[in-house]
Amino acid sequence: MNKTPTPDMTEAMEAEGAVAPQESTPPSVTADQIAEVIAAASEDVKEKIRMRLDLNKTHTRAKRNKFTNQQVRNTVKAFGEVTHAPDFVPDPPSRIAERGPEATMIWKNRWLEGNGNNLSEYDLDQIDADAASM
Repeated sequence: MNKTPTPDMTEAMEAEGAVAPQESTPPSVTADQIAEVIAAASEDVKEKIRMRLDLNKTHTRAKRNKFTNQQVRNTVKAFGEVTHAPDFVPDPPSRIAERGPEATMIWKNRWLEGNGNNLSEYDLDQIDADAASM
């Protein structure tokens, strides 16, 4: 037997007084009233509201993304030249830094001489061989 009342059954029950008619308009609540209730709530309730609205992650510190050399190159290609102060010396590429402080120093000296990023893998292997022989 179906226990869910059909619309005809509900109308008949309301006519007999068995079921009170339902109001179709919800009570009106303003945003200020809601804000006052939330402000007066305990921290546990506020945390539950944040969780329910998925706002609990908004106060975490944003992770800072490091730019890669390729991203910088793409930006330069898109917007034009990049100018630096005369004493600017960039960090060497990771392939140079992995070879140690000797390779980094040689790379920085070549940069200051105006040679830029010109250390090949052969040059790096020679630097390693020279450092090992010392």
